[in-house]
Amino acid sequence: MRSFAAFQDRFALASGPTEDPYHTGLANLVTYAFDMDPTAPDFSRLPTVSITNGYLKISYQRWRDAPDLTYVVEVSDDLLVWSSAADHVQLLAVTPLDASRERVMQRDAIPVTPGRNRFIRVRLTQ
Repeated sequence: MRSFAAFQDRFALASGPTEDPYHTGLANLVTYAFDMDPTAPDFSRLPTVSITNGYLKISYQRWRDAPDLTYVVEVSDDLLVWSSAADHVQLLAVTPLDASRERVMQRDAIPVTPGRNRFIRVRLTQ
């Protein structure tokens, strides 16, 4: 079974999920969540954001078999208050990549309009 502890063992990490021992700009939990080597992360594996048909869309890969990890897409208009409620975030697609990973696409339910800020992110919890 996949776990952060197994990830720590694989890369001989003595540091916790919020630390960045190799000073790459990515915490260990991020490199674990997006299947990266913490010593030399592949930044192309991070979530990507685009505007499609007037809506913010986020696409990311996630583990299907990591019970100690949760991926939650959240949206905000001020970077202070974030929402993941169904009336704010819509699931567009989940596509299997292999036996243990899948690609997820979600979008903000509120359209991007001039004069209104919108932000989208994937929040990881362990």
